[in-house]
Amino acid sequence: MWLGNVQAPGLIDQTEWTPETMLDVWLNPGKPTAWAEREGFALDKLSGVQVDEYVPGKPSTPNVLTTALSIARASEHPAYAGKLWIPFAVNMYGSGAAELLMKTSMGSGWPFSVEVYQPEAPTEAENLAAMRGRFDSVAAEWEQAYPGSMRRAIFTPMYSYLPYCTTNCYPQADFRVHLDMQMQVLANEPSMFGLWGVQPYRSNYVDEEILNTMALLLRHYCIEGRIDRMLGDPYELCHVADPDFAEGMAKWQVTPAEEGSVSAGKFDGYGQLQGRYPVGTMGDTFLLLTRNAKAPNLLSQQVQGLEAGRLYSLKVFTGDYADLTAGASRKDRQVLSIGLDGAEVLPGGFSHPFCSARGPQPFSTSNRFWMTYHWLQFRAQGETATLRLSDWADVDTPGGPVGQQMMVNFVELQPVFDPDAAE
Repeated sequence: MWLGNVQAPGLIDQTEWTPETMLDVWLNPGKPTAWAEREGFALDKLSGVQVDEYVPGKPSTPNVLTTALSIARASEHPAYAGKLWIPFAVNMYGSGAAELLMKTSMGSGWPFSVEVYQPEAPTEAENLAAMRGRFDSVAAEWEQAYPGSMRRAIFTPMYSYLPYCTTNCYPQADFRVHLDMQMQVLANEPSMFGLWGVQPYRSNYVDEEILNTMALLLRHYCIEGRIDRMLGDPYELCHVADPDFAEGMAKWQVTPAEEGSVSAGKFDGYGQLQGRYPVGTMGDTFLLLTRNAKAPNLLSQQVQGLEAGRLYSLKVFTGDYADLTAGASRKDRQVLSIGLDGAEVLPGGFSHPFCSARGPQPFSTSNRFWMTYHWLQFRAQGETATLRLSDWADVDTPGGPVGQQMMVNFVELQPVFDPDAAE
């Protein structure tokens, strides 16, 4: 069991911990640390606990000696017979405190989770090289510190897909294939041989399609023992040209409501506010649409490479430029209408506000920047379709504040996973 929002004792709470009081937490997993008690969680109903998180330099570090003493006692406690105590660890080596905790844990026969959050890269070659290099490096560092430790490692990749905190960084890349590539590397790379397990992070940051995809990837590689790629789709998406407007308006047909009402923009750290992880320059470019009372601003492009009859998803991010530059935001939903000529748009699309998790000052966890996530699915009727974006609600109604400057980017058009095709 991994309890959300029940931090490792000493991570963010101000309690003066002793081995005895910390042992009491391990024996009573629902006991409060920094958060409210989780009633109904009894150790005898569980196979163990996972404790999040241990990172050198984190506030939990001064409690490492206490933690090590407490888990040593837990390992000998009758109530912990056959139970697991799993630390969620990042770079826990190279210091006496880190080694004390990890050697005590592994010496008790327990595995550990190692965080490896690998973002997308723009091309398949870059993506494969980056993940191989990163995974091999992680394995080498742990093996150097603790020989044989990868046999006890639970590899923890990030499959977070929704905005707020996501490794779905590039709209020109297929995130499903990105996950498939990671799992194939884990299944084939010699440095990953004998892993204790794989634990994708985390399900409340994904939608139903990605959740189902990840489940079948785990079955394909970890249960069936396959080493071939599960998905047949290419990593690089060719449907939309310049989906982040890195080249401004060059790849798009633009019909402004009036002269100057559509322009190319850039804001350092905007992609970071959208949640693209880790920090980089991806997502900092956008088109800026200033809503007019007399006519909409229109963007269009003929999307390519569709397969007739196949289901696709389309995602777009928007944000209020005035809020961004003012350094203060409000929970609001920007108006954006999306049309597709030559395709059947399915019911169920939405426009949902979301806020930043991190980003450049003055935005922070106490001053979040609000944006809107637009999503729909459609079924292709041919190899091409015409995508239309407008800052009016419909052809007759602005639907949003006149004069509002709306940023548009991350126009991601991606095939929807078909489980039958993966058989």
